[in-house]
Amino acid sequence: MKRMLALLLVFVLALMCCGCDSTPAEENPADEVQQQEVVTEADPKKALDEIYAQLMDRTTGLMNATYAEVRDVMGFDLETLEEFYIRYMETDYGASDVYIIKPTEIHTPRDYIRLRR
Repeated sequence: MKRMLALLLVFVLALMCCGCDSTPAEENPADEVQQQEVVTEADPKKALDEIYAQLMDRTTGLMNATYAEVRDVMGFDLETLEEFYIRYMETDYGASDVYIIKPTEIHTPRDYIRLRR
């Protein structure tokens, strides 16, 4: 019994000394995280451009939604929206759609109910 306990202790010490991490310290993925720019003011149009810059093969045929499309096709009540920036591709069926929406201010419970619809 003492022999097995000693063998187990040697095994545990060997693991602690050698380490279980297969990634060398110089290749730590956490070190590769890029510093992101801190945004102090929202720029929805720039955000849309940056989003679509990463979707290289899905940038042809992009369209900005009109007021009529936002109301009739997408089902938004325009009175509840202060601003909207919606870009979509007709042939992609939602896979490339991006909606950036700023709702109007909520002043009364009735405003909240309207926004929830």
